[in-house]
Amino acid sequence: MEIWHKSSEEPEPEQWVQDVLDSGMTMAKHDVIVKHANGNIEIFDNIKALKELNLLSAPQVRVMMMKKVRDAELLKVKNGFETIDAWQINPEEEPIGWLKTVFDKEQLYWDELPETHTLILKSPGFYLGAIIGPIGYYLVNSGNHFRMLSERDFHKQYQVVEEA
Repeated sequence: MEIWHKSSEEPEPEQWVQDVLDSGMTMAKHDVIVKHANGNIEIFDNIKALKELNLLSAPQVRVMMMKKVRDAELLKVKNGFETIDAWQINPEEEPIGWLKTVFDKEQLYWDELPETHTLILKSPGFYLGAIIGPIGYYLVNSGNHFRMLSERDFHKQYQVVEEA
């Protein structure tokens, strides 16, 4: 199988790609041309290509397919005298700031069951090394450790000071 995706650093496309481009097939900006071993040619959008061609793991595909409608609403919360960071788990929000860092380090990831949208935090010292939080729970970051709390428990223990 051969895959072609237009990029700015791409030199002249190979002849089979040029033939497809010249054939009048319509392509959107991020589409991918796939030439299968049997010679069949298909055009996929980039998410479908990543998913169907197994270029990403199941959790990565699921996260890519989640519709991100806004940046994550990070909060500053207070527990007694200490002010720390928190985020209410929402798969429609794009991670930013400290939250993006935790995702990038792969300490935090979405589970593989698409219907649950459960967040998993790798945390040594806990049973099976993970803390689990469904949508609506809060991820609290005190700088040296994380906690997952239900909305009820979160509001019992913390007071929202501001959006970060």
